Amino acid sequence: MLIKQLFSLIEDHESTAQTITSDEREGDMAHRQLIVMQSALTELAQLIAPSDDLPEWVQAKITLATDYITTVKDYLASSAAETSESDENR
Repeated sequence: MLIKQLFSLIEDHESTAQTITSDEREGDMAHRQLIVMQSALTELAQLIAPSDDLPEWVQAKITLATDYITTVKDYLASSAAETSESDENR
């Protein structure tokens, strides 16, 4: 049951990603993808109980996704802080 729901989420994500045109700016594309991810995360949080014994591959995918998103967040936060400092020193 859980695996079918995960595959459904992946299919939903893929169909949403295909509707994005190449003319859109990267920020818009990233924002749309984050909204899709937020929806998937909300549903996953409801599907997975703390006591669930998940397959190792599911745990690995969640760990990898967490690492990727945290890395992007840290990079963008650092870049914003550097830009702010640079603007203050002018």
